[in-house]
Amino acid sequence: MKILLINLHSSRNAGDHVLLEVALQQLRTTFPGCAITLAMNDPASYARRANAGDEQVVDSFFAWFKRPATSKRGGWRRLTLLWSLAMSLVAALLYRLLWLRADWIAPAAQRPIVRSYLEADLVASCAGNYLYSRGHAAGLPLLGPLFALFYAWLAGKPLVLLPQTIGPLWRRWERLLVRWMLMRAQVVLLRDATSVELMARMKVPPARYHLTPDIAFLYTIDDPAPGDGLLAKYGVDPARARPLLGVTLIDWSAQHPRFKGQARYEAAVAAAIRHFVETRGGTALLFAQVCGPNRADDDRVPARRVRALLDAPHLAGRIIVVDEEVRAATLKAAYGRMDLFLGSRLHSNIFALTEHVPVLAIAYQDKTFGVLRMLGLGEWAIRIEAVDDAQLITKIQQLWEERTQLRRQIKANVASLQAEASQALHRVEIGGRRAHP
Repeated sequence: MKILLINLHSSRNAGDHVLLEVALQQLRTTFPGCAITLAMNDPASYARRANAGDEQVVDSFFAWFKRPATSKRGGWRRLTLLWSLAMSLVAALLYRLLWLRADWIAPAAQRPIVRSYLEADLVASCAGNYLYSRGHAAGLPLLGPLFALFYAWLAGKPLVLLPQTIGPLWRRWERLLVRWMLMRAQVVLLRDATSVELMARMKVPPARYHLTPDIAFLYTIDDPAPGDGLLAKYGVDPARARPLLGVTLIDWSAQHPRFKGQARYEAAVAAAIRHFVETRGGTALLFAQVCGPNRADDDRVPARRVRALLDAPHLAGRIIVVDEEVRAATLKAAYGRMDLFLGSRLHSNIFALTEHVPVLAIAYQDKTFGVLRMLGLGEWAIRIEAVDDAQLITKIQQLWEERTQLRRQIKANVASLQAEASQALHRVEIGGRRAHP
């Protein structure tokens, strides 16, 4: 059996990489002996970070377009993309209507991905959050992940959407297109109640989707030593430097120009860190959950800016930027050594929560609220647009005071979500083959 996994971005995003690792484990358990192909925007990142595996990795339809242009002829670049997609669509139509595998019709750069679709017995869209509105380019970037889904349907392939957040969808045409596509998928798995509520507003029949936790809750580490090694590299001994506050940031304005509050958000995080370290002692560590592939995606950029806001003699050595790209397992182990976690990246929060660390989440999208609500922790999420100094300081104080009780609650609720997440693919049936976890 051949499976194509689509809408994969980059393994330089630790959360995305973990979602991919867990998805591969679940697919191999569900369909023993299957051959899996990965269609990625940044395929080189997977080859560099992945454990040894036999997955084939190909460029996604948009990998070439997402790479930096080598010339200023952007118009020709866009025309080339449109021509490539058009010829790829012809290949899918010929396959659907005549059972003719004519991947040779597509331009050379697209032939591997077209061939992968046409040969697949199942197309699975990766877990995550890519079906949502963008504030720039009139929302057109949404068409990229939708095209990847549409191509599977056009080629007549069974389509499964692994657990993900859908929305927000601001524009009517976006809701119509997304609804049309979801109605043509065999299985749609949603990872939070916020997405379920959106489905109800869009009048998607409940039988078309199923609520299941984020599969990142299933990611476990066998050895915490790499996390201790990372902390030691930066001069931090968990036995002596406590309390430890872990922090992740996001350059949200660089990714979404509609957001105008980046400076205020960073200043509020800096104020909360300063207050925590001054009143509790200990050390704050600013981690990079994502390091690329583009500068806008690199968490080290806002982390350095926040560190600059805390450049005071009495804080020397107590505010540390982990200024390097770190593997997901190492990050998770290091997060597990924290006493509290102030996280902007969703999966950095999930990494910390699965290590039973109390989290205050800064939500840049609704997915954060949805996931924390499933854990009974909805009060510990703050919308990025609403963040200010006083609010963050107050919530961090409350988190510290309730940390012992919260650890017990998190441990119990995470175990429950992990049990549910392990059943994520049990509804998938292709060619009479069904998962029975």
